[in-house]
Amino acid sequence: MPEIGAIKQSGQIGKTGRAKKFIWTACSDCGKERWVAYRVKEKQPVYSKCVSCVSSGPRRGLKYKQKNGYILVWLFPNNPFYPMRLGNCNRVAEHRLMMAKSLGRCLGSDEFVHHLNGIRNDNRIENLCLTTNKLHHNAAFTMLQNEIRNLQTQVRNQAIRIRKLEIINTKLNSSVFSKGKK
Repeated sequence: MPEIGAIKQSGQIGKTGRAKKFIWTACSDCGKERWVAYRVKEKQPVYSKCVSCVSSGPRRGLKYKQKNGYILVWLFPNNPFYPMRLGNCNRVAEHRLMMAKSLGRCLGSDEFVHHLNGIRNDNRIENLCLTTNKLHHNAAFTMLQNEIRNLQTQVRNQAIRIRKLEIINTKLNSSVFSKGKK
């Protein structure tokens, strides 16, 4: 076993990939020792916890917000939703993951998840709608926008009606009080 803090080149320990240097370090939670990619400039390991501690911890995965507003969640290979990941990376869009969890199955590539309020990082299940293709997705969005407009019109009409009733009520109250003074 190497000593804690030992740094080696990736080829020396049989590792491949982008990381060039690795450090032998212990997990900050359980103390398990392992090789971890090493950040040369910061002089520290990339991860402080082992895979077991991260996957069993309260967060169960790392999140990343994209520039377009969607949130990606990092999944471990033993996750039942791992087949839904994007390409060869270990990430899945959080809104797709939330819908898959609520359905209890992985989503197919022909299934789309729509944010009802249009906010891409609002991934509450009540804000998500499953659609089967892009056309339906766009049609659902247009239908919801029309429904919102209809409801806004109804609210305006009700506000006008309330105002008219308040005016009538004021007139009735003033006539009742004027009769009582005679």
